[in-house]
Amino acid sequence: MLCCIVLYCFIFVFVYYLFKYFVLEKFFYLKNIEKRHVFITGCDTGFGRKLALKLADNGAPVFAGCFSQQGGRSLADEAKKFSGKLTIIDLDVRKNGSLEEAKKIVEKELNGRELWAIVCNAGISHVTGADDFLTVEDYASTLEVNTFGVIRTCHVFKPLIKKSRGRIVIMCSMLCRLALPHLGPYVVSKFATAAYADILRMETKPFGVTVHTMEPGFYKTGITNCETVVENYAKLWSKVPQEVKDEYGETFYNQMVESVKNNLTAWSSDNLDEVIDAYYHALMARFPRDRYVLGSDAKYIFRLISLLPTWAQDFLICLLAKKDNVPLPAACCKYSKLD
Repeated sequence: MLCCIVLYCFIFVFVYYLFKYFVLEKFFYLKNIEKRHVFITGCDTGFGRKLALKLADNGAPVFAGCFSQQGGRSLADEAKKFSGKLTIIDLDVRKNGSLEEAKKIVEKELNGRELWAIVCNAGISHVTGADDFLTVEDYASTLEVNTFGVIRTCHVFKPLIKKSRGRIVIMCSMLCRLALPHLGPYVVSKFATAAYADILRMETKPFGVTVHTMEPGFYKTGITNCETVVENYAKLWSKVPQEVKDEYGETFYNQMVESVKNNLTAWSSDNLDEVIDAYYHALMARFPRDRYVLGSDAKYIFRLISLLPTWAQDFLICLLAKKDNVPLPAACCKYSKLD
């Protein structure tokens, strides 16, 4: 009898999730898109830019926060052909004053109407390397944008979202579940951002607000641009103390540069629309998901590894690093666990 009950429960849950995934999530979207105003950070390039254009193309009014005036101008020019109104706002998520000024512009443009959603998309990864190469300031500068920028944005705009009982969408990363070596500042910032999103999701639920996170794998954006990453790595190496350079060796640096070039090319997907469609679904679907795990690497490799015990995670990540020709420091053979 008990076995039958368990079996029926399992079948019910299985059928429910099939119905939810293949019917409810796929075909039911909100109406009156043209009245659903959306504020987005980080619209100069990449995901933020493409999302702003997709929303404008579908008739949604967009407030696009851009860090550079050049990025804002080119986005405005490209958006002219679409029906949705796109308002460019100069924005630096590292500064409370910039966000407060952006809020004033948004409220003026809304003129009594409601802000449906905010998208915390702005992010950086300008410092990558072993922890031995890094300073506290390297971590802080990344956290300032990727984590505190999200918190600032939510603090400033959350009251407007509460009024509309709308949505908050936050860009995390698959690396908010699984730490990869040599990406310390970025990984730390994404773990913290994901934790903040979880807290926010639970705390805003009583207000009728929903919070959704994007967890993409590697995609070809400015963050994964090979030339930029190698250039930043060279700048970082030039600042490393000589004793640390001696410990790692020039061969390590040269091999690491080659590994970065090869692996970014091999791992990064050029299907950015996969992320943009997920963003749009989180904003406009009647039944959005709490989390969107995006990309084959995220779905079938990193997510599965993240579910394993720590020792198994470490083993598989080291195995992947060896496969991808990630070098070892020159001095590592000198050390023993028995020392």
